Amino acid sequence: MKITYLLLTLLAITSITGCKEPGCIDPNAVNYDAEADANDGSCIYDRDKFIGTYEMYQECEADDYPSKTIEIKTGGAMDEVNITGWFDGFSINAKVDGNEISFKQEYEVYTYAGIGYIAGSAVTIDYNVCLTVDFPCDNATDCTMICFN
Repeated sequence: MKITYLLLTLLAITSITGCKEPGCIDPNAVNYDAEADANDGSCIYDRDKFIGTYEMYQECEADDYPSKTIEIKTGGAMDEVNITGWFDGFSINAKVDGNEISFKQEYEVYTYAGIGYIAGSAVTIDYNVCLTVDFPCDNATDCTMICFN
């Protein structure tokens, strides 16, 4: 009788503690599941929607290359992306907040600052370019970049 009771108790404890609800357990993810208690690797972050290779077109009086391919990759933190292919040897680190990105970064003697957003499979980035020594300046070059995935 004691053995039966002991076995039933062990079975009850095992069934209570052994059944974990799989899901995304990171509260920073857009698909966080408060009911989950076992990470199943399904977490999706705001930055993930920006990741990809894009054909970029831009209107900017300072750019000699109006069309090229850029790549948006994951950045160092969960709320960052890295944009490469804009210029040779130059990449932008941008902060992600929902459907928007923002950046301010120096390259050679210029400072690039801008904001962008995603709509469907297109990313639009409005930015300005200014000599770093004059930043922020009144005579910045304004540019718009449209990127299609």
